[in-house]
Amino acid sequence: MTGTILIQYTETFENSLNDSIEHLSQWEEEHRVIEGIESLLDSFEENVSQNPHMYSRCADLVSLGVKNIREYKKSGFRLLYEVHDNKTVYGLILLRQKQDISMALIDYCIIHK
Repeated sequence: MTGTILIQYTETFENSLNDSIEHLSQWEEEHRVIEGIESLLDSFEENVSQNPHMYSRCADLVSLGVKNIREYKKSGFRLLYEVHDNKTVYGLILLRQKQDISMALIDYCIIHK
């Protein structure tokens, strides 16, 4: 892959990130939770900068007919993202791996809208 990949995060992503920090901080010190998520994001950005299509499509969403969303999994998290024109990666939402995507999206609509 040639050229620079721009990585951007949506407002939905930022809200889900803050929700995850708040939730996980109940069991672990907040600074440790933040360090873990920063490490996750650093790894994600490094990898998709080299090849934005390296991770598979999100199987849960493919079964619903959504085929353009990819899924990065690490350290108990799922980061859903989309690639536009092979130049821009949009981080869409950060979920814990056990979270149901449908329920997370419903919760998001209720809580953040």
